[in-house]
Amino acid sequence: MTDVVISRLLFEVGVRPEYDGKSNVVQRVRWGLSFEKDGFTVLSYFETFLALGDLNPFTPIGNLSKAQVLDWAYQHENGDEFVAKNLPFQEQQLQYAKLQAENVDYPNFPVDPPIRPIPEIQTTAL
Repeated sequence: MTDVVISRLLFEVGVRPEYDGKSNVVQRVRWGLSFEKDGFTVLSYFETFLALGDLNPFTPIGNLSKAQVLDWAYQHENGDEFVAKNLPFQEQQLQYAKLQAENVDYPNFPVDPPIRPIPEIQTTAL
């Protein structure tokens, strides 16, 4: 990989109120990847629906950490392979951001709306 610093961000967790006798089962994860290089940052946003399947062992939502939920979503999307496929595009976006900051006219520059990570896991019914 390049010298791009990649971070995972958790925005929202969606739960099923009840599934297979368990309460508040995590099913949807809205998360993102932050790509940073030379003082410039671009974000990618994802929505991952986790397979419910076997819930053993089951961890109640109050005992989940952000890192654990992000790991589930990351692995569900094939982890490092997923990042490797996205990295060339993100490096291009970082270059566009740098050119824009240098006032280089570059048509059709995509701009993502700013989204801040939520401070705590939020639960919402699907």
